[in-house]
Amino acid sequence: MSENNNSAFQTIHLIYACNLSYLPYTYVSILSVLKNKNEATRIHFHLICNQNIPKSQLERVIGLVHKYSYAEFDYIYIDPAQIDFPISINHISVDTYSRLLIPQLFPNLDKCIYLDGDTLILQDLTNYYNTDLDDNLIAGVIAPTSYLNLKKGNSLQKTSPYPEKFVNAGVIIMNLKLIRKQQIDKKFLQLAKEGYGGQDQQVINIACDPHIKLLPLKYNLQSVHVDNHMHASEDAKAVFKQNEIREAITRPVIIHFANKQKPWNNLEISYAVDWWQYARLSPFYERFMLNLREEYTNAKIDSVAAPDNKDELSSSTQTATKSDHPNKIKIIAKRILAKISINYRYQNYILDLGKKIYQQNLQIIKEIEKLKDNHN
Repeated sequence: MSENNNSAFQTIHLIYACNLSYLPYTYVSILSVLKNKNEATRIHFHLICNQNIPKSQLERVIGLVHKYSYAEFDYIYIDPAQIDFPISINHISVDTYSRLLIPQLFPNLDKCIYLDGDTLILQDLTNYYNTDLDDNLIAGVIAPTSYLNLKKGNSLQKTSPYPEKFVNAGVIIMNLKLIRKQQIDKKFLQLAKEGYGGQDQQVINIACDPHIKLLPLKYNLQSVHVDNHMHASEDAKAVFKQNEIREAITRPVIIHFANKQKPWNNLEISYAVDWWQYARLSPFYERFMLNLREEYTNAKIDSVAAPDNKDELSSSTQTATKSDHPNKIKIIAKRILAKISINYRYQNYILDLGKKIYQQNLQIIKEIEKLKDNHN
């Protein structure tokens, strides 16, 4: 897929931050960038590493990047003491604060893209990177739920007075030159000590407010705001225009799995099938499948029969056991198809997605069964 302008000698600087447990997912995100970049697009990946990542694991990422032309990779270890800030969101690790150090860690960069590891990139990033930041410090996509809560005066205490500029900080473009010039990087670290409920995302928004450029939804489509019917959430519909939502859902540039439900632990979330298509190409695929098997073995799911309607879908649950686990996985695949309605504006897209989901899950089932025989 291509969303590219002419950029003969420009290098896109793309920064991730992760610990050992998140390295496999970050690998998949990097792989999706490489697979969808135009051949002439130059990308330099930078990874901010927790000290628990051995260099042998990083060699896998280095090997991947070196397979592609015009792609470079480097990494930097940081001291845990540098990001010793309060954590209030259970499913997010302290490593997320690493992004606050980017202006200091990369003093020679004037601009960069920061991406969380739970992202999937489906188009070339050149147009995105070429966003004119003007006098803005960062550019990003509105975080719908946080935005609405702020407008109502709910949650995220001590925030800025400009909620219309509150963006999701897991996918942003950073004007590093201006951030350093205005000493916003120092403000990041001062605010991080305050213990805000929104953690580093809130810190970034407060520090950069009001110099934040808002970007179209397609540049950070959070899976939590799209269901398997390809309907947008009520929060998203309250914030974004209909045509912007339509473009984001049908031709997303960046998918962001930003809540607890991830494609590697829940096959039913939107765009999970797309993530697995890239995960299958990674050296961590076997681990992903074994983890998925464990997730579904221990999960509470609906009754054995695939639901015929929405009411039945929310009926009583039972706990899956290891003995009936393979059947449960098949039920999940059937349920995904059962939730897809063809009476929808994007009928052809939905039908194609349904086929992809079904075929992908059949393959996952087969390979999980093969692995189960080898590991039992």
